[in-house]
Amino acid sequence: MDKAKAARLPSVNLTGNYEINSEELDDHGNSYTVGAALSLPLYTGGRVSAAIREAESNLKQADAMLKSLNQQVCGETRQAFFNARSAWERIPVSKAAVGQAEESLRIVKNRYDSGLFTITDLLDAEAAVQQSRMNHLKSLHDYQAAAARLALAAGTMVEN
Repeated sequence: MDKAKAARLPSVNLTGNYEINSEELDDHGNSYTVGAALSLPLYTGGRVSAAIREAESNLKQADAMLKSLNQQVCGETRQAFFNARSAWERIPVSKAAVGQAEESLRIVKNRYDSGLFTITDLLDAEAAVQQSRMNHLKSLHDYQAAAARLALAAGTMVEN
C-alpha cells in the first residue's frame, strides 16, 4: 500500500555518462554527460488512486484470510484436545471391562469344571476376555493417535 501511495510523490532521476573516444588513453577525445530529471505527477487519471484502493483491498483480504486461518487452527486444536481427553477417559473404562471379563471367565470356568456350563459357555467367556483386551488396546491406541493429532494441531509435534 505504501508503494501505491508513493506514486503520488515527486521522483528525481540522476544519470551520468563518461566516454573515452580515442584509441589512445590520453585525455583527448573524452566526453562527459550528467543529467537530472524531476517528475511531478500532476494528473494521473485516477490510476494512483485505483492502485491505492487495490492495495488496501488486498491488505484487507490478506487480513481476513489470516483471521480465518487463525480461527481454523484454534478450532482444530480445540477439537483435537477434546478428542484426546475423551480417548484418555476411555482407557480406565476399558481396563475395568477387562477385569470384569476376566472375573466372568473365572466364574464360568469354575462352573464348567463343576459340569454346570458347556464348552460353548467357556469359549464365549474366553472370547469376551479377548474382545475386552482388544478394546483396551484400541483405547490406548486411540489416545496415542489423539495425542499426536493434538500435538500436530498445536504445533508442538516433536520427532521421536
